[in-house]
Amino acid sequence: MARQLSPRARLALGACGVATAGVAVWWLATALAPAHDAQVAARNNTPAAGPGEARAGVSLAAALPVPTRTHDLPVLRARLAAGPLAHSTPDGALPCAWQGLAPSVEVRRRFDWYAQALASAATADRLDIDEIEVLLVQDAEASCGAGAAQEVRTLWRGYTAIAVRGESRSADLRTRAERLKAAQQTQLGPQWAEAFFGEDHRALEARLAGAGTAPGRSEEAQSSAQPEARAALAELQSRWADFDRRLAEAGREWQALAAQGGATPAQADALLNRWFSADERLRASALLNLPV
Repeated sequence: MARQLSPRARLALGACGVATAGVAVWWLATALAPAHDAQVAARNNTPAAGPGEARAGVSLAAALPVPTRTHDLPVLRARLAAGPLAHSTPDGALPCAWQGLAPSVEVRRRFDWYAQALASAATADRLDIDEIEVLLVQDAEASCGAGAAQEVRTLWRGYTAIAVRGESRSADLRTRAERLKAAQQTQLGPQWAEAFFGEDHRALEARLAGAGTAPGRSEEAQSSAQPEARAALAELQSRWADFDRRLAEAGREWQALAAQGGATPAQADALLNRWFSADERLRASALLNLPV
């Protein structure tokens, strides 16, 4: 399992965050999409977007029907506890406001925590997009009442609908950021899009602005960085390199299983457990395109 940064290192890393800013802006479009694009598209009765294809800017959240399936909430909770989120505590929060939820990035963090249990289809220890919606609705109603329950349903649907957009990778980074920001505002509304993604976009803007800095000034800024910041960044880069190494090893193992006829969902699940921690599984399964 990847090591956790110390509080001091996290603060130091924030001071030099320009070097890595903007990564989170793309997480939803790259990691979540393979797990549930088809589910969102099917629920809206539209075809899923293919590579390089962008959907029209029409909000899906309000148009999506309430799921007609019935769910046994204790059973869903038990499956959640037995899957990738076993022995973890919920990240984020559902802060209350008058007759609903208070716009906050904490809500997005709660969504991301639940999303680690997503699979393209429900299995014994994984949940589909509608089952997670049911659990979020229960959480919000218990915390803040019926108004929050309806609001969290709409937000979850808008949030997951963003991943259906297959934005072209041929556009430059600024253009892609602008398109993604527009999609986020369409699906969530300006207030919630700002709460969820505002800091990510501002960090990316700062990074893009810094890309045009004269070389001398860039070197001066780098030389004046605190040692703790440089050490924290080096640690983060080491963790990324370690993840990439394990991803390559897991990919080779999966190819060998496929050649032997053993590339089954059960084998994919076992492979993810061997190579990745619970908070890495979703990203790894998406990047490896595993049937889990």
